[in-house]
Amino acid sequence: MFASSLPADTEDFEDILENPYYIPGYLSKVTLNVANTCNLHCEYCFADNGTYGRPPSLMSYRALEKVFSNLNERSIERIGIFSIFGGEPLSNRRLFAKIIALAEENLTVERFELVTNGTLLDNDVLDRYREHPVYVTVSIDGPEAIHDRLRGSGTHRKAMSALKKLREAAPQRVSVAATYTRYHEESGISRADLRQYLNSLEVPFEISAAKVPDKLSRLRPKSGISIKELQDSLDQALESLANGRRVSIPYYLRSILDGIVKSDSRSLSAVI
Repeated sequence: MFASSLPADTEDFEDILENPYYIPGYLSKVTLNVANTCNLHCEYCFADNGTYGRPPSLMSYRALEKVFSNLNERSIERIGIFSIFGGEPLSNRRLFAKIIALAEENLTVERFELVTNGTLLDNDVLDRYREHPVYVTVSIDGPEAIHDRLRGSGTHRKAMSALKKLREAAPQRVSVAATYTRYHEESGISRADLRQYLNSLEVPFEISAAKVPDKLSRLRPKSGISIKELQDSLDQALESLANGRRVSIPYYLRSILDGIVKSDSRSLSAVI
């Protein structure tokens, strides 16, 4: 359940607290949907332009206070990852500073995470990013022509500008996420080509295939991941590790590794 619709007396936490792997006072991840809307209209969006089939809305400060009240009532003192989510979360960027302030007043957060299309980054958000443990992922689907075709004219320029500012402010806390579509294939851009382009941005990145409903099946890539692409991705990750660089494990490698290594972590995620 998302916090924008979370009642103050919710019992959702009770199941969490009874879980045998629960660590008292600790949640590994909290995801907060602050914007049930988006300023873009990406062709492959699975979330109905960030609304998830609901009326567009932004989380209020009152609702945000209820979230922290619920956490305090359940004696949550520490959170591993506090994910600020949407839609486009920076559609509600006035709430960004308040989230960080309330979190730091009430508990310990190891890191904040934010995924953004990069078009709404302002100096206030940039200051918070610089001063606090905020990790930002910017969505960039490739070179300007393909990115703008999928996300709208001029969006690549704005996303690249945001990425540049984030890199200058705290290069170790910014990454890129790209979505691979049939448009890439039709434009002659292979996954290897996209990986080479993203490598040039000099930040960790992740490529995922478009996951769309049947009505948008025209955007699904025709080709799957080849063995060579798997090997190239793994080689790239190992090379980055060997050179002391941060590594983003591609989703298709993570799924394979998850099948090999069964996690015994005593952590728990709450989506509220």
